[in-house]
Amino acid sequence: VGGRNFTESKFNRAVQALRQPGSSFKPFIYAAAIEKGLRPTLRLPDTAVSIAMADGSSWQPENYDRKFLGWMTMREGLYMSRNVITTKILQKIGPRTAVSFAKKMGIKTRIRPYLSLAMGTSEVTLIDMVAAYGTFPNKGIHVDPISLIRVIDKDGEMLEDRIQGKETVAISVETAAVAVNMMQSVMDQPKGTGYHAARRVQRFRRPAAGKTGTTQNFADAWFVGYTPQVVAGVWVGFDSKVSMGDRMSGAVVAVPVWARFMKRVHEALDLPVEVFELPATVPQLTICDQSYEVATIYCPNPYGEVFLPGTEPTKTCPLHASRSTTAPTQQRRDSKDKKRKGFQF
Repeated sequence: VGGRNFTESKFNRAVQALRQPGSSFKPFIYAAAIEKGLRPTLRLPDTAVSIAMADGSSWQPENYDRKFLGWMTMREGLYMSRNVITTKILQKIGPRTAVSFAKKMGIKTRIRPYLSLAMGTSEVTLIDMVAAYGTFPNKGIHVDPISLIRVIDKDGEMLEDRIQGKETVAISVETAAVAVNMMQSVMDQPKGTGYHAARRVQRFRRPAAGKTGTTQNFADAWFVGYTPQVVAGVWVGFDSKVSMGDRMSGAVVAVPVWARFMKRVHEALDLPVEVFELPATVPQLTICDQSYEVATIYCPNPYGEVFLPGTEPTKTCPLHASRSTTAPTQQRRDSKDKKRKGFQF
């Protein structure tokens, strides 16, 4: 929907409004990093950082909760939406790489190659975001969105007829599959930003993936997500770009709308429950949650992870080569929470 009332305003916000996407832009950065060879298990410090700017000033990126949580993996950085982690990933791959990747995915608006892109500062349209997200579950193939499928003249002659928009191979099927798998954690991990509203409150149970987004002062709330059959996006905000109120984030405002819509559309279309299929070419390994190498039978809390072909770890865990080498501190951890961290095979 493009607005509240067409008679009051004919400005279509779904296709015309330019708004900052906030953290809903992050999947493009993470997927670009995967394509560059970074692993979902790459660990980065979620700690305070000061970045020197070209004008001599410094910039200190902050997280939504204004806290720092220490070392975490790329996967955790995505599903918990940590701005500092995303900024450090963007430093590794370069802002221009992320811009190029987003353009390939289908973002048509101007994107500025700055590190602040980690927080989604360049404006986009909702329709571009939805079409770009659709590239992930569509095995890396971008499809231009269309609204007119046929044009017939007054005499009944067919002037134009098409089933769908133009297809373009944007990214590899393997990059798309790993990105989808990581974005599923946003929905399925208890600390994922989409989990509470979609899974617990709205009870949307189908396999799904997506990402929340919130801009400064809560002026924009986003959630773009998909199942294997449907991709949909929600943006909520005021034309004047004023705040919607304290803590009115994408997780609070946009996710419930998305979940209710997705429940109804799947029921109305009588769509069967489907899962996201991983290509046979994508390595699926059991990883130790301390060394992040291939787990041995003695690793106390192994978990499943996926990798781009050629980037998967090949060494076995050096910390748990035998039962006697199991770290005592690890035994005291809350294993239930750690098992949830990765994709379970």
